[in-house]
Amino acid sequence: MDKLATTLAQLELRATHLSDRRAAAAAALMLATAARQTYRLEGDLADDKLDAKLQADVDASLSKLTGLDADIAALQIKIDDTKQQLAAERTAADRKAAAEKLARDLDAVEKALPNCLEAGRSYVTALEQLHHNFEASQMAQFLANTLSQIEIASAFAVQEMRGSVACVANGSMPIPAPKPEPVPAPVPVPAPARAVRRLFTMRAIKWLDEAGNLRVADQYTDVDLPEHLADRALRCAACVSITDDRRKHLRGAHGGRHPNPEYAVDLDADDDRSGVQRDASRATAPAADFEVIDRGPPRTGTIQVQRVS
Repeated sequence: MDKLATTLAQLELRATHLSDRRAAAAAALMLATAARQTYRLEGDLADDKLDAKLQADVDASLSKLTGLDADIAALQIKIDDTKQQLAAERTAADRKAAAEKLARDLDAVEKALPNCLEAGRSYVTALEQLHHNFEASQMAQFLANTLSQIEIASAFAVQEMRGSVACVANGSMPIPAPKPEPVPAPVPVPAPARAVRRLFTMRAIKWLDEAGNLRVADQYTDVDLPEHLADRALRCAACVSITDDRRKHLRGAHGGRHPNPEYAVDLDADDDRSGVQRDASRATAPAADFEVIDRGPPRTGTIQVQRVS
């Protein structure tokens, strides 16, 4: 096989040299033909010697080019033949290696089988000592039957595959395919993060996230919302900016309670189903004075109360 590879390399190198010579011969023929045409169109036609010389140059160039074409064609046949021989040798070598590997694998199977049967039968014997346990008895019976079937099946399978070793080597059977490599699980590509805006909730709100899960945020807490939901929450006055002065006094007023989604403003709902007035100008009621009694003397203050339509 190495000798054929060397011969092929030499033939291909020779073909390259001949191709270069053919290109030069084609250029020489073109020049000779052009010179002859120029003479016959513009020269002295009475000069027979010059005419004969120019014709001889054309004939010589054409003959050389024709000869090179024939030589290149003959050389290409030798190259193709050598390639076929080299491919046949490589295929034979691959078949020989595959047959030898198959023989070694079968030897390993025959060598490992007695040890497998002995270990299995030892385990059956140990399980049979626990005959008073149903699971142990079932395992012993199952393993004993399985070992018997494996012993019989291995004898037939190994004998059959022994015959395929010679078939792989002589080409009457294809070379066994290699063991397939495990295909790695596709790595999920995370979706690009959507822009969010942090707001302060004036009412409990709910919405569906990108995965379709229901999210709920309690009243008087900070919440991160996608841009389109943040705009809607601001329009319906369910949320305000985190710079709003009310956030300083009301944040965490409910002490981490779990809001009831049934009473939360649905940011995904249409305006007529949200239960909240969408007009920001009507979001709050006029200020009102009231008195608060909280374990102390009366105190008077002013708060903003939302108007719910």
